Amino acid sequence: MLFRLALAMGRTVAELDATLSPAEFEEWKVYFQVEPWGTAAADEHFRGLYQLFWCFHSKKTMPEFLDRFPEERARQRRREERKTAEEKIFDFFNGLG
Repeated sequence: MLFRLALAMGRTVAELDATLSPAEFEEWKVYFQVEPWGTAAADEHFRGLYQLFWCFHSKKTMPEFLDRFPEERARQRRREERKTAEEKIFDFFNGLG
């Protein structure tokens, strides 16, 4: 968190370490939870703009924009696909009885 704060303030980590009290640092951490800033927050803002643009200008399925964690998203999709297959099998055998 100190590195992110230093980037946002245009200061070095050493400068912040020397001038920032522990209490103020805790306040910054709380503020970040309420109002995040930096690359991840900016990515989310741009993702929304890209999706809005896509919805107005395309009939195709919307792609995933700015995927920060493609491996995790792929694992999640596979879990959902397995669940769907299990539900189909369950429904098939329930329909026989």
